[in-house]
Amino acid sequence: MLRTFEVYGYRMSLWAGHLGLVDDRFTQPESTECVRHVRALSEANWKQFASDEVYGYRMSLWAGHLGLVDDRFTQPESTECVRHVRALSEANWKQFASDEVTKMRGHLMKYPVAVDQRGKVKSLPGHVNFPGVGDQIIGPFLAIQKVN
Repeated sequence: MLRTFEVYGYRMSLWAGHLGLVDDRFTQPESTECVRHVRALSEANWKQFASDEVYGYRMSLWAGHLGLVDDRFTQPESTECVRHVRALSEANWKQFASDEVTKMRGHLMKYPVAVDQRGKVKSLPGHVNFPGVGDQIIGPFLAIQKVN
């Protein structure tokens, strides 16, 4: 029931937020009001509105994490977007790990490890510890890392 409620709550927040409606009875997933509203929403032409809201939400997440808006983010499943995000996250890591402290534009960064073809995890060259705090990047889970 919880998964249904999450979907219902999300759909209702899109619809109710658009119309400026807020009602506590919408939080009752088993109520007849809930069932009635889900049916009405399913039949209504709200898909374009929901699509616009989701688009805005996703773009704001990209902007918040990477500090910029880019047309490539509209298709996050594309190879071009994946490569772009990877390049930005690597640049963010390099800036974060640099000796020179500068204001960062975004906070999404590559985790400083490399995984070889056999699955062995290693820290990036020159980065055994996290900058500032000094904790090891690769912890003491050697049994997990061993390849048979």
